[in-house]
Amino acid sequence: MTASDIGALDAIIGIALAWALFRGFQKGFIVKIASLIALIAGTFAGFHGSEGLAKWLSREVDWSDTSVQLTAFILTFILVVIGVHLLAKIIEKMVDLTALGLFNKLAGMALGASQMVLLLSIVTFALDGVFGARAWLPGNAADESLLYPHIETAVEWIIPEMNRSTPWDEIRDHMQDGVEHIQDKVEEGIERLESVAP
Repeated sequence: MTASDIGALDAIIGIALAWALFRGFQKGFIVKIASLIALIAGTFAGFHGSEGLAKWLSREVDWSDTSVQLTAFILTFILVVIGVHLLAKIIEKMVDLTALGLFNKLAGMALGASQMVLLLSIVTFALDGVFGARAWLPGNAADESLLYPHIETAVEWIIPEMNRSTPWDEIRDHMQDGVEHIQDKVEEGIERLESVAP
């Protein structure tokens, strides 16, 4: 396979993975394992531990059940990720990473790549939910890609609860309504400025 045979989508994924490998080598195993745990634990907690937050939000805001559940998931995810990262920083201060040598660096590279694959998979999951499965990708980019099919299914392999049957239609409608509302407000503002202009 020559460079010309590599599609743009594979090139983007490859660059992201190369960056993850480099950062993994820089940070080492301990910090990267904490980051990977944060990503998985945050997603898992969002699905299984956000019920209490969702109940509280439903009492505080007048949103649909889907919007409340999505917001509770996002907030829970962020809180867990922050907590794990703070713990990793404490461990980092206590452990001399350089003493672990080359193994620490190589293990960090492997974990960095795994984390990037999971992150890209979550992003594609969200984009599929908002725009429709693969609808946000140009042409046959996904079908022609060597790497994308593996990226696309990684999150479903790790966390089976995440599948593309999630009811995103209502969320997408709310987003479109919000964008239209903002556009209307901008147009009203422009009209007012034009009416008072000399």
